[in-house]
Amino acid sequence: MRGCAAHSCMFLCSLARALGGHGLIRMPMRRIRGVLTLAALWALVWLAITLALGLILALFGAHTLSRAGLFYLGVFTALGAGSGAVFASLLALIEGNRVLNELSPRRFALWGAIGGVAIPVIGTLVLFAFVRGLELAPDAPSMFALMAGLGALCAMGTLKIARARAPISECRVDAPPT
Repeated sequence: MRGCAAHSCMFLCSLARALGGHGLIRMPMRRIRGVLTLAALWALVWLAITLALGLILALFGAHTLSRAGLFYLGVFTALGAGSGAVFASLLALIEGNRVLNELSPRRFALWGAIGGVAIPVIGTLVLFAFVRGLELAPDAPSMFALMAGLGALCAMGTLKIARARAPISECRVDAPPT
C-alpha cells in the first residue's frame, strides 16, 4: 500500500493532513528541487545548442572561438538556467493542480516559450528604463524568437521525460509526495 499508511511517521502524516495536505512539510523543498533540476537541465541543453552553433559558425569562418565566444557561451547557459527556472515556476504556480495528461503539448510549449523569452525581454526593458540612448539591435527580435522557440523545445522535452518517468494517472504537475 502506498501513501501515508506505508510511512512509519503516521503522526506527521496525520498532522500534515490536518494542516491542509499530505506532504505539507516537504512541499517547499520539493518545489525548490524541481525548479533547480529544470534550471540545470535547461542550462545543459542551452549550453549544448550554443556550443554547436558556435562551432558551426567557426567552421564557416563567420565566428572565431575566443574569449568573447566563451563569454557568450556562459551567458546563454545562464539564460538557459534562468529560463528553466521561470518555466518551472510558471508551471507550478499556474498549472499546479493538473495531471500531466490534462495539459496539452501546446500549452506546455507556450509556458516554455514564455519561460525562454521572459528574462531577455524583461532585462531589455529594464536596461531601456535605466540607460538613456540605448537602441534595440536589429537582430534582437529574431534572438527573442529563437529563445522562445528554444524554450518551447525544452518544455516539450521536459514533458516527454516527465511522461516517460511516471504513469500519467499518478503524475501531477505539483504532486505531493506519497
